[in-house]
Amino acid sequence: MTGKIFTVMQTNVGNMIHDTTADTAVLIGVWINDAYQDAWRRFYWADIIDDNFTFDSVASLADYPFDDDGESGEMNITDFGKELGVWDIANGHKVKRYTIKNWWEKRGPDYNADSLDDGNPLRYVILPESGKLRLDPPPDTAETYAMPYQKAVTDLATTNTPAMTTISTYLEFYSMGMGFAYKKEYDAAVWWGNKAEMELAKLIKEENIKLNQKFQRKLPGFTANAAGYLLGEKSYDTV
Repeated sequence: MTGKIFTVMQTNVGNMIHDTTADTAVLIGVWINDAYQDAWRRFYWADIIDDNFTFDSVASLADYPFDDDGESGEMNITDFGKELGVWDIANGHKVKRYTIKNWWEKRGPDYNADSLDDGNPLRYVILPESGKLRLDPPPDTAETYAMPYQKAVTDLATTNTPAMTTISTYLEFYSMGMGFAYKKEYDAAVWWGNKAEMELAKLIKEENIKLNQKFQRKLPGFTANAAGYLLGEKSYDTV
């Protein structure tokens, strides 16, 4: 399954807002890409999740760069967007995610002589400003970690199709709303904006709950279809 081609979406939006000029097509392209990045931020889309990524720790090294700039411990990821989590697959446990603030509140007092003692990492922090992942405590041995992550997306152009294959209609609806707002037709803009939000909510729900992945939780010994008296098996005068 693939999404619609970028130029096809531009044409569809231009036809709907009754403006197919080249200048407006450029604006429509901007709106499509705004919606594209917005949809990317809103959910973990299965189409763009790298489920097989692993990296190796380095003894006594806490911070691991995502890119490839010649630093120690680099992961060499060129399309990192957001991680689903980190697992120590050498020792079989999940590494707990901390925010930067919470990590410092918990671990700041544990510094001794400007450093933390090595050990088996139990926590990790994403450091967006430096483009790194921090393992805490710093590993005392070299081991392998799994980090499935959602890939970043780049703006669409010409013959590109969305990496999230189901969202083309949302991109069009959002852009139609922006187009009508640009034309100062605000009632139509609000209508299409609401329609776009409902479309994205539907897509996220479909992505999150597949029809073949629904599960029903039942208590042990519970029989859903059993019939019985309202007050049990005893007669009313004995209850």
